[in-house]
Amino acid sequence: MKINLTIVITLLILLTACTKNSNESEIQIGTITEDQAIETVKTQHEQKFNFGEIEIVSILKKQDEYEIKWERKSNCESGIDYVDKKNGTIARGMHQIC
Repeated sequence: MKINLTIVITLLILLTACTKNSNESEIQIGTITEDQAIETVKTQHEQKFNFGEIEIVSILKKQDEYEIKWERKSNCESGIDYVDKKNGTIARGMHQIC
C-alpha cells in the first residue's frame, strides 16, 4: 500500500512540474507589440552604428511581420526592416545612403 501511494505521489509531482513548464513556455511565446518591433529596429541601427538617431517613417502590420520604414538625416540614410512578430528579430532588411 505504501509503495502504491509513493508511486501516485511521485507521478503527481512529475505531472504538475511538466504542466507548469509548458504554461510558462506558452506565455513567453507569442507576438511582440508594435513598440517592441520599433525598439528592435532602433537598437539595431542606433547602437550598432554611431551615426545618430533614426526616425520611424511608417510601420505596416503584415501577417507574420512588421514592415518598419525608417530614415536617418545625419548621413542621408533610409531603409526598411522586417521584424518577425513571433520572435522579435529582424528577418530581413534593406537600406540606402544618398
